[in-house]
Amino acid sequence: MPNKFPKFFDKHKICIICEGNEEYEYFKRLKDLKVWNEQYDISLVNAGGNGNIPARYQDRYQNGAAELVLVFCDTEKKPHEQYEDIKRKINEFHDVDNAADEVNSISSIKGYIMNKVNMIKQNLEFMGRTWMNCRHFHKSCISPRYLL
Repeated sequence: MPNKFPKFFDKHKICIICEGNEEYEYFKRLKDLKVWNEQYDISLVNAGGNGNIPARYQDRYQNGAAELVLVFCDTEKKPHEQYEDIKRKINEFHDVDNAADEVNSISSIKGYIMNKVNMIKQNLEFMGRTWMNCRHFHKSCISPRYLL
């Protein structure tokens, strides 16, 4: 008989569609560093170029495997034609005028992520210094003069 209790401990599934290899590797590294809270299950998709982003977005959105589908891409230089084209196609998919406008600026997202990465880096450096201090302390405690 199947379990009828609701699943309270499922992770929130988030899909991040990356424009290309650079963005994909960036997020893969962040995922490896466990920057995000463990309540999130982050899946990454390499679109292989900005022309493929709308199709990848539509596929991931329609298959319902993620609660949230995000796109991470360059805005390029002005006049941002390719970026605007991606937004237009996402808006057409949702049949609204402003679906793609409901995003945070990339600079604020990058700022948030970089703050998290810097915190992890500082913690690792602190742990390394602490380890070195402990190692020197224990080394002096077990020196030959104390063993006699």
